[in-house]
Amino acid sequence: MNLAERLRLLRTHFGYSQAALAEKLSVSRMAYTQYETGHREPSLATLIILAQTYRISVDFLLGISDLSHLPNLSAQEKILLSQLDRLADERRQQVFRTLKSKLGEQILSDFSNRPDGTPGEDFF
Repeated sequence: MNLAERLRLLRTHFGYSQAALAEKLSVSRMAYTQYETGHREPSLATLIILAQTYRISVDFLLGISDLSHLPNLSAQEKILLSQLDRLADERRQQVFRTLKSKLGEQILSDFSNRPDGTPGEDFF
């Protein structure tokens, strides 16, 4: 789902009219309509206001992530995820294989049946 589709879906889900949302964003109704049709892209400042309005991440709006909200993580979990993100692909796959081996299928049941034991693209 792309930005235009997500904007339309969120607006209707939250019950906003295009005119009301355009006013909230300080843009014309025509400009907002063009965001939803994909003929124009909102500025970064506008994306931030939209994310705050809907209480979602900008990554979700842009289609970078399918998670609309980030989970509440402890400081230690944030550090671990940050370190995992910095690993090269081969090392990251090794971590996933180790976790799968140690924790078992019960906890990590979303792992795909890929030969390398890494999670599928939709794992996270």
